[in-house]
Amino acid sequence: MKRILYVGTVVILVLAGCRDKKPAVVQAPSVNVIQVLQVLQQDYPWRMEYPAQVSGSLDVQIRAQVGGILQARLYDEGEFVSAGTQLFQIDDKEYKVELEKACGTLSQAQADVKRTQRSY
Repeated sequence: MKRILYVGTVVILVLAGCRDKKPAVVQAPSVNVIQVLQVLQQDYPWRMEYPAQVSGSLDVQIRAQVGGILQARLYDEGEFVSAGTQLFQIDDKEYKVELEKACGTLSQAQADVKRTQRSY
């Protein structure tokens, strides 16, 4: 039984291979239309845009050297400042009072020195 199936399969394959084949018709390649462009040399503005967030590598905190009531900030954030530039305006009433007290204490000490020298 297996031999009959084997022989039958071989006969079918041989007959299928012996079929007349039609000769292939070679067609001429079709003509393509070619477009020509003139290339111009010119500078092209190269702009790259990236979504990003920029932050400084060093954060600097600006503080007043003395205490007091802050009246004004004399710089804009992000602005470049040079050494010695005044950055803050602080209320000077307290400092004037302290200066007057110190001047009074100095005058009293000078008077004590003169009195001591006279009694010496």
